[in-house]
Amino acid sequence: GALAVRTSVDSFRSIEVTPSREPAEFGKGSGGVLALNTRMGDDHFRFTATDFTPGLQNIKGIAIGQWIPLLTMAGPIRKKKTWFFDALDGEYDNDIIQQLPSGSDRNHVWRVDNLAKLQTNLTARNLVSISFLSNDYHDRYAGLSFLQPQPTTPTDAETADIGSLKDQYYLRGGALLETGFGVDQY
Repeated sequence: GALAVRTSVDSFRSIEVTPSREPAEFGKGSGGVLALNTRMGDDHFRFTATDFTPGLQNIKGIAIGQWIPLLTMAGPIRKKKTWFFDALDGEYDNDIIQQLPSGSDRNHVWRVDNLAKLQTNLTARNLVSISFLSNDYHDRYAGLSFLQPQPTTPTDAETADIGSLKDQYYLRGGALLETGFGVDQY
């Protein structure tokens, strides 16, 4: 029930919340549904870069404190036929504990995630979509504080990879046949 993976905030097209009594299509969950609908490229190239300037801090000297760059690209591979979308998101935190001695007073935490999507119209009635989300997180001294120095802290390293393949075929009469395959690894 936890949201264990991340993707760039720039990758969302819409977010829908169904608080309870969700339709059967969402399975047997009773706590509600959070639908995170991500974007797809279209026939125009789009590029955004956000927060590429790191924040500075002045604890035991001037150093980078936090840096959270976002990079999003989308557009056609072949107009009116095949499109791509890619959202790269990262974070770097430089935690400095003033009460600890130099050399054992820092914890560098970083994470990176990337959502890559591809969609193609095989025919006017047949669409195929492929997506891959990759997450990597590393916290060498998790929980570092003046009461918990480096030798007493665990390392927290986590990865998550989620891939999907979806085929949508529009039948005559308006019905939609949708098949798919997904795989995840944590």
